[in-house]
Amino acid sequence: MRVEKVEEGRDEIRVSTTGAIYTINKAGGEGEIVCEQRIGAEREVATLRIYRSLDSLTVEEVNDEVCVIHQSTPPTECWRGLRIRIHSDSMMSILGDRPIKATFRGSLVPEYGVVERGNFILIDEFGGIGCYPLGWETPKTSLRFSGKDWQISVLLERRQRFLTSVFPPRPFEWEKSFRDRIVHHFSVDKPYPTDEEIRDWSQYGNILVLHATIWKGKYTRMGKRLKGTVDTYADACWTSYRYTPLDLEELRRVVEAAHDAGMRVIPYMSASMSLAEDEEFIREVSRVVREYGMDGVYFDGVSDDVWQAYRIMRGVREVLGDKILYVHVPSPIIGESYADGYYVYCPFIDTYADYTLRAEHIKNFDWRYLRYTISTYNISNSIGFVCNYNYPPEFVSGIVDQVLKANARLPYWTGRWVSGEFLREERPPDLRIEEELQEIMRREYFPKLSEAEKRWRGE
Repeated sequence: MRVEKVEEGRDEIRVSTTGAIYTINKAGGEGEIVCEQRIGAEREVATLRIYRSLDSLTVEEVNDEVCVIHQSTPPTECWRGLRIRIHSDSMMSILGDRPIKATFRGSLVPEYGVVERGNFILIDEFGGIGCYPLGWETPKTSLRFSGKDWQISVLLERRQRFLTSVFPPRPFEWEKSFRDRIVHHFSVDKPYPTDEEIRDWSQYGNILVLHATIWKGKYTRMGKRLKGTVDTYADACWTSYRYTPLDLEELRRVVEAAHDAGMRVIPYMSASMSLAEDEEFIREVSRVVREYGMDGVYFDGVSDDVWQAYRIMRGVREVLGDKILYVHVPSPIIGESYADGYYVYCPFIDTYADYTLRAEHIKNFDWRYLRYTISTYNISNSIGFVCNYNYPPEFVSGIVDQVLKANARLPYWTGRWVSGEFLREERPPDLRIEEELQEIMRREYFPKLSEAEKRWRGE
């Protein structure tokens, strides 16, 4: 993703990124910005008006990552004024020196639409648009939808930043979506799998996720052995500031065995729960990958704050380069209930992940949730996986075709998965469920995924 072209004229400024075009009208008095989508479909998705003259806007900086545009308001606030930043991920940030009424109008008819506390996201089969006011109190919002068009107005306070996202910000990686198959391993008693287990799992995946118990926590740092579910929670290894292996030699053995079996290895980390914050956490990601020979990282959450999540995901992507970033719930859930399955989220954050994972513990959802929340196709265009461990096997069997139709994917769980439900209830996991799920993956999912790949290749 990059800022591809910036054209500055007397009447307008036109900024083209990989996924969008923003055309800022300087000549009119209503502060009109036309928002166009470039991937999925070439079309106008909305017109934004901020109801102020933009006649003195100037482009201050252009590079691959961002275009910075400014309008000063002399004489008292000339150092602030109106600031517009258009990023390579097709997100536009606007920060004003006085209150702004932001009115979006469009004719896109959404198949998935949520408006929540001034935030909104509108998606159809080809892409869409979202708006995200940051900080302050919940802005006053008015909306109108008809069968042909819509209008949403958000009243922002002075110096309240708001973000606009046109998506998808980058193309979908079809080759990667078929090639990369993910295996999850978690065990309290046996955090490091044997070489034989790794060779067996390599039949079903080429990416191995090692979950939280490979790291020391509050108890294990003191040499205490975990005896049960209460100890596991109290150990809280997922909150670590510095991620230290429970057994360094065992970790090195597992990484080497996985590499020998043709698998890449990514360890559990959590930006949302780690005591390392922002740049501290980004530096820790860099250290873990470098020091332990990892091929990327798996995150269990990022942040509940949109701007913080954005900075972390961009920073981690920068230090990882082309290594793997796989994220469970990558952007904040803006809405009343995760389990409802309908909420505002942030494609411009999700897109920095290679793969995303959603729907933990939900176990029952409809097509719209699968297509527009779990699948990221024509949204962020990362590759969306269903967090289906401990799901009813009959439900998983019933959604295999729908998952592939939505261009989403299923991971392979190794059978030692201890769900949070079992931990809270202090009972052992029912491994029969995982064994049935594994059989469904081998008998139904993998053959159908291979058939879908052949169709995509035209074979």
